[in-house]
Amino acid sequence: MRLLFFAAALATGTALVSGALAALLIRLSRRFHLNARPRADRWHHHSTPNTGGMAILGGCAIVYAAGAWGRSPVIAMAAAGMALLGFLDDRVELTPLVKLSGQCVAIMAVLSHGVVLRATASEAANLALTFLWIAGITNAFNLIDNVDGLCSGVTVIICAFRFWSALEHGDTEGALLLAILAGGFLGFLFFNYKPAKIFLGDGGSLFAGFTLSTLAIAAPVPQTRVFLSAIFCPALTFLYPIFDTVLVSTLRRAAGRPISVGGRDHSSHRLASLGLSEQKVVWLLWALTAAGSAAGLLTYAMPLEALAAGAILAVGVTVFGVFLGTLPSFALPQTAPAQATSIRRLIPTLRAGIILIVEALLAGVALLAAFLVRWDGSLLGPPLRQFLLSLPAVMGCQALSCLGFRTFNLGWRWFGARDLLTLGESSVLGAALAMLAVAASGVRSYSGVVILLYVFLLFCFGVGLRVSMSLLWQTLAPAPAGRRAAVLGADPSGELLVTVLQRHSGMDACPVLILDTDWASDHTRIDGIPVRYAGRNLAGILRQYKVEILML
Repeated sequence: MRLLFFAAALATGTALVSGALAALLIRLSRRFHLNARPRADRWHHHSTPNTGGMAILGGCAIVYAAGAWGRSPVIAMAAAGMALLGFLDDRVELTPLVKLSGQCVAIMAVLSHGVVLRATASEAANLALTFLWIAGITNAFNLIDNVDGLCSGVTVIICAFRFWSALEHGDTEGALLLAILAGGFLGFLFFNYKPAKIFLGDGGSLFAGFTLSTLAIAAPVPQTRVFLSAIFCPALTFLYPIFDTVLVSTLRRAAGRPISVGGRDHSSHRLASLGLSEQKVVWLLWALTAAGSAAGLLTYAMPLEALAAGAILAVGVTVFGVFLGTLPSFALPQTAPAQATSIRRLIPTLRAGIILIVEALLAGVALLAAFLVRWDGSLLGPPLRQFLLSLPAVMGCQALSCLGFRTFNLGWRWFGARDLLTLGESSVLGAALAMLAVAASGVRSYSGVVILLYVFLLFCFGVGLRVSMSLLWQTLAPAPAGRRAAVLGADPSGELLVTVLQRHSGMDACPVLILDTDWASDHTRIDGIPVRYAGRNLAGILRQYKVEILML
């Protein structure tokens, strides 16, 4: 109890000092022009001080010297150096090579003093894993600093959960340092929450990421666990920064853009494109951070029991990532090199490619689940060999089946009975092709139980994915504004009109239906909008979809 009160005093003191320094720096930064100018890839529209990292560093340093001096001195010095590196980058815009070199120096400093994640029996592997972990989390926090209050709040939440874990495991030193760090960012958050009067800057975000990632592996808890727990627990704790970094990096590379070039395509920006206010976006991402941190805390306490909860959370985050990555507001390049014309005809958009990959992965998961059910949770011996040999064929055949049925055209926002039939046909055909491929390769044929389980689970996973997407749309996206419109023509011009109407709410029209004169297009979809054949019962179709306006 004495430790808890002392930590609370340290946090309160740091918050007061950090807040006072932030208020002072707001005035000084404007006087000395230490501001971040408005940019196309940022939210703010006015020149705003970006020296918040120095306020936090100053608050943490003063309280550390007064109440926690000598605790983890190497981490403290390296973290201060990282903050100063970020501050220098804010002022003169260091090249990526210079910035990375400075980060390497700080990371090597803590590695040389024994701050290493002992996850494997190989010291070289442990050193490499630790280096990648610290560098990755440090830069992940730099990436999520794109909305007022987001990075600061994420830091406070992670500190709070890790502080509780440190108390539970008797890590006094780590608990006190986390309390100081939480207080520094909490005091600053008062000035950083929308509308922000001052920004963290790289000095603050790099300081947060480096300190938290280093303290996570310096704690004695990870060193007492097996490899899965040593990796899984910290990964859950830092779930949101990792999620946003993977999402942005994957989509930028897929779109042919450098990862290092900023843009308004982070998870926060994508959520805002749905019409959510900036404050709602921040609170939603704070909630995701808290969920991941809580799962990580539970995994420390009961790793085997919490593994299922962590797996469910990971699946949910994956679905959330697919949802954000396929939003229509973020147009992905539709052009392709001349030599890729045939592939482009099969997979017309990057969105379709993402969905196709997810379908193939679902086939692999369904096969694994079918084997586990059939063999009572054990895959040792011949079942494991059979599974591994047939997995590529199963995933490939399901991808081919999805291409044939064009399941990537099934919308997330509207999902009906006809879509269920399409998914069922795709699952059955994919399974049939896979069984033929497995038999041709010489692998011992499956039992009927495995085949039936595989088809059933694959169908359920496909339906579950789309139902989840539909629920996300209904939960996050506001109700469409404007009159209910029917677009005439399922051709490129009609598709263009649908896209324009979806992205520009000021046109007072919301597309709910596409009418076409080609009967073959009946019951298909374009960008999630149902297409109906206009050659018969037109009046009934218009009444069914409550159409108020026709648009050419």
